Order: sequence, then structure tokens, then C-alpha cells
Amino acid sequence: MRKLVITAAITPRDGDLLRRYFRDVEKIGMISPQEEEELCSRVLEGDRQAEAKLVTANLRFVISVAKQYQTNGISLNDLISEGNLGLIRAAQRFDHTRGFRFISYAVWWIRQAISGAVQEYTRFIHLPLNQVALLNKCIRASASLEQRYQRVVTNEELASEVGVEANVLSELFIQDKITLSLDHPVSADSPATLHETVSIEKAAPDEGLLRESLRQDIQDAMRELTQRERDLLTLFFGLETGHAIRLEEIAQIFGLCIEHTRRLKDGALEKMRISAKANELRSCLN
Repeated sequence: MRKLVITAAITPRDGDLLRRYFRDVEKIGMISPQEEEELCSRVLEGDRQAEAKLVTANLRFVISVAKQYQTNGISLNDLISEGNLGLIRAAQRFDHTRGFRFISYAVWWIRQAISGAVQEYTRFIHLPLNQVALLNKCIRASASLEQRYQRVVTNEELASEVGVEANVLSELFIQDKITLSLDHPVSADSPATLHETVSIEKAAPDEGLLRESLRQDIQDAMRELTQRERDLLTLFFGLETGHAIRLEEIAQIFGLCIEHTRRLKDGALEKMRISAKANELRSCLN
């Protein structure tokens, strides 16, 4: 799937345009669940116009999330820009056939994109100048090597290119909390990636099956709820992404006060407690 081109119509580039951007986003109409499902289906088929419409209809949620990170030293413009990129990634990966609303899935991608930018900004602020210089050199060298070899380079190759020992780079990455790509090869002699290695070392099949079974039971019990209640609990418990979202954030996403959101959440849980389908889940809901 080709990458969606970000234009000024989607991402605010200038602080002077921010208020106008907010006004433009407010004018964008919300889409119905039926429209959303149709758009998501078309996106899976590679429809670029459907992807753009799905993204545009959810820009207001990016603003809500971005405002929560304003105290981290990055301009709101940049936070929104990063969040919009996360929203686009979510649109390109979302599978509507799993029964969740798009925003339940997209919020995690939006937060990841924004928090990643904040972490990167904070990391460089606190780095000594010599480490910043070395990291920048590594970034340039990595891009050059990947273009040359048409693959992700190993630490050994990168260290050789920038003229330092491989363990120096490893210590630098650890000290500054740089997360290596899960697709990064373990070594030049092994085609195995970090993702594969971690999966082998940390896999717990029985636990995973139990967790998936519990998730399916919860989804079955949630069929008794309204769509809004299902969306709220999906976000609150992180059922789709594995990352729970605070009630305050959900309130902003839904455009409700925290107390109203809490009452909705409590009411939905109570419905599930008295549901015949929730007999085996009561210990989880109490």
C-alpha cells in the first residue's frame, strides 16, 4: 500500500495556522459506524480516497490526544503532525472484520507516535554533545548502508562504518534507551531477527491461549452492550491493542465529561455482570 501524502490540509505546518486548522477540523462531519465499516473495507482493498476520508474524519481525536502532551517541550503543531502519522498507520493496518470501531484501534497508534516523538526529543536534550554527534553519525551511516545493502544493517556493520567498537554502540543505545528495531538482525552471521529471538525466548503458548480465550469470552459478553459501551470498554481495558487507556483520555475522545464517562463504564460493567454470558467472567468484572 502506498504511503499517504501528508499535505497542509492534514497537518498544521505553521503556528499561525493552528487556530484555522482547529476550525477546519471542527467542520469535518463525523461518520456513522456503517460509513466507517464501508471505508475500512475499501481501505483494505487499496482505495486511497477511502483511506484519506477515514483519516480526515478522525483528525479531531488526534488533537485531543496531542493536547495531553503539550508540557513536554514540543510544539502542539509537531505533536499533532506526529499523531496524524500514527492515525495514518492505523488506517493502513486496521481490520474492521474483528468487530471493533476504528478509533478503538487508532488511539494506540496515535499515542505511540506522539509519545515516541516526545521520548526522542527528551533523549536528545539530555544527551552529552559527543553522544548526540555519534548518534547523528550512526543515523546517517545506517541510512547509507541500508541503501547500499538493501536490508537493515547489524550493529557490527554500523560500528565498522562509524569507526567505533560494536560494544560502544550497544552501550550507547542502552544508555539512551534507543529501542532497536524488532526486524534488526541479531548478528551478521545469523538471519534471525530480534523479533524472532524474543518470540522464541519469551513465548508462553498456554498463557497466550488463555489470554486469547478470555478476550473472546469478554467480547461475547459485550454483545449485550450498546456500540458506545463496547467502544468504551475496549479502550478502557485495551482489548484490541493490549494497552489500556485512562478514563480521562477516553472522556476526551468521546467528547464527554469524566463523570459521565465513568457512569457509562460502570453501567456497561454492571450489564455484563448480570448477563447470562458473563457467568464465567464475574471474577474478572468484580
